[in-house]
Amino acid sequence: MCKSTYGAAIAVVWMLAVGGLFGAEAPVVARLVSKDGTLFARRKPDQDWQTVTNKGEIHAGDLLVGLPGAVVETDKGTVSLTLLTDLDRNSPYPVLEAAVILHASADHDLDFTLDRGRVDVTNLKKAGAARVRIRFHDQQWDATLTEPGTRIALQLYGRWAKGVPFREKPGPKDTPVAELLLVVRKGQVELQHGSCFCLLSAPPGPALLHWDNSGAAEEAPQKLDNLPDWVATEQSRSERAQRINAQAVRVLAEHAAAHSAWLVHYSTDYVFNG
Repeated sequence: MCKSTYGAAIAVVWMLAVGGLFGAEAPVVARLVSKDGTLFARRKPDQDWQTVTNKGEIHAGDLLVGLPGAVVETDKGTVSLTLLTDLDRNSPYPVLEAAVILHASADHDLDFTLDRGRVDVTNLKKAGAARVRIRFHDQQWDATLTEPGTRIALQLYGRWAKGVPFREKPGPKDTPVAELLLVVRKGQVELQHGSCFCLLSAPPGPALLHWDNSGAAEEAPQKLDNLPDWVATEQSRSERAQRINAQAVRVLAEHAAAHSAWLVHYSTDYVFNG
């Protein structure tokens, strides 16, 4: 065997050993910290969904869909990402699920694509800022959560506008109308998107930024006196939530007592701790 052939053979063996020829497994970028069965993942559209277990590994590039309250933490424990919904219908958009894709990044504590739905991002560091890259549609935003405990809410919703005709082969401009809301729940956030730089802070302050793909969205944050109900999920006091979680249960309990019947009531610590 000549030297060149021998060298090529060694190179092929090395590539096979490290997975370079057929593609190495995507790196682990986070772990699930909520309960088993709250998060589902798949690598490719033609693959089956896999249930992620508590403390289970999450790989870069996987599409993740979570039940309300599913929480993942980055591999270094610096940032958490909570997947939420709006079953109480407080949001201006009908958000029924959240889906994200995490990416490996040496420059950010968390780098992810928001595919759809509602998520919260929280700085878990004991000291210092957390850098987060947010991708959606053709956008790439860089948010600096300036201190530990800083938390933002994001909500992305898309739909086809009324009257848009069906096209079997849509062109590059045939895209649904999309809107994103970013709200600072706690702390201060420095946000860079395109040529714009914003300093946002939790209420009462410039806490809300709205984007849409029509090009008519605001570039300056809006001041909020209080968090909207769809953002303050743990403290929702909406009339509908009160009727469902308190009044309806009371009526059922009174009816059961009047008829000497048993009432089995399932609750969740997502709303109440108990």
